[in-house]
Amino acid sequence: MGVWIAWDTDQTDVDLHVVEPNGNEVYYSNNRSGLGGLLSRDFTRGYGPEVYTLPQPPAGEYRVRAKFFASHQASAATGATSVVVWSFANLGGLPGTEQADFRTVRLATDKEMHDVLTIAVSPGSPTVFAAV
Repeated sequence: MGVWIAWDTDQTDVDLHVVEPNGNEVYYSNNRSGLGGLLSRDFTRGYGPEVYTLPQPPAGEYRVRAKFFASHQASAATGATSVVVWSFANLGGLPGTEQADFRTVRLATDKEMHDVLTIAVSPGSPTVFAAV
């Protein structure tokens, strides 16, 4: 399973957060989990990407969140930041079971957190991507 975010505003810090089924939240200062989840480098000056990967996800719900941590823009006239969120499941699995999902969210205020989607993993069933 993987989640990828990027955004359209230079000099901005947007953070990817993934809450795993056991309640552990993976993000820039807790970038490795006991389940095997790994978050890539923290991009603090614009565009990203930030990527979460979990090669063998245990069953359960994974909540994907985007946080507008801060803007380092010289002007507030830049406006809101658009964040794109790609999520993938079953890559490299049985042919025809691969899945992908695409979402966008707009963030404008420092420390604003937005729940983007929930990924439900069930043994033997297709992964479900659901709006939050």
